[in-house]
Amino acid sequence: RKNLGNLLRAYRMFLDREPEAWRDSFLYLHTNVSRGVDNPLGYELPQIWHGLGIAERIKYVHPVWYEAYGFTEDEMADCYRSADWLVLASLGEGFGMPLAESLAVGTPVIYSNFSSLPEVVGPGGLPVEAADRMPFELSSSFQWIPSTEQVAERIAEAYRDWKGGGKLR
Repeated sequence: RKNLGNLLRAYRMFLDREPEAWRDSFLYLHTNVSRGVDNPLGYELPQIWHGLGIAERIKYVHPVWYEAYGFTEDEMADCYRSADWLVLASLGEGFGMPLAESLAVGTPVIYSNFSSLPEVVGPGGLPVEAADRMPFELSSSFQWIPSTEQVAERIAEAYRDWKGGGKLR
């Protein structure tokens, strides 16, 4: 649901567009990066980022901290504050709490422009439109799939803004 495999693909596309970013950017993932007890059906994200050739640009929470210890509200607020942008280009959200938390501490967001997310973000942030949808015939429903190309472009836009002094914030 969080669309992390496509986020990694988008980050690689961004790095290809903005070669300087290989030196002065990285993607931080605050999630389980491998399958485990709490995530038995999850992706093996290290395989994806190694396959994309971006391993040296990825930072992530050590699984022990993520699964066993957790983070206090103040630690999470500091995490959001330390980011230049938050990217939540998921397939769908019930609410989108990471967006609300990020915006609450002043960190701008790149987000899927569907589900509940536009209501959470309001007039700010950089929206990503859907490129396709994935139907679920059993429930007569579907999920939108964010445009990986547009995620990459939004990350590049945020990066160029950061390099230029941060007018989008």
